Amino acid sequence: MQFGITASGVVSFNPETAEIIELTKTLSEWVGAVLSDYAELTGWPLAREWQATHGPIPPGKRLLPRKPFVLGGEYEVGNLVAVDEQEAITKLGRLYAQIARLPDGQSVTLSDWL
Repeated sequence: MQFGITASGVVSFNPETAEIIELTKTLSEWVGAVLSDYAELTGWPLAREWQATHGPIPPGKRLLPRKPFVLGGEYEVGNLVAVDEQEAITKLGRLYAQIARLPDGQSVTLSDWL
């Protein structure tokens, strides 16, 4: 997930599905929400576990799931790999373009994922 600021407040953005969820009306409320539920909102425990095994995430890299979460990929270290930021953005955009108009449960074959 990523966070963004809109005219109505702070939102979260899911780059796999392009879903935008309004989280809070103000930055102060957002800080409170993150502090009270950082594990869910930031994915910190999983990222920390990945770093304990693989070392720090290198600058310019992002963690992507080997099997996208939206397609049933597990939220576990073995499903994560560090890839270049630009490559991650490109791949996430292609994933969204491929699944955006499919009904739930439709089979998906990914080409050129990871």
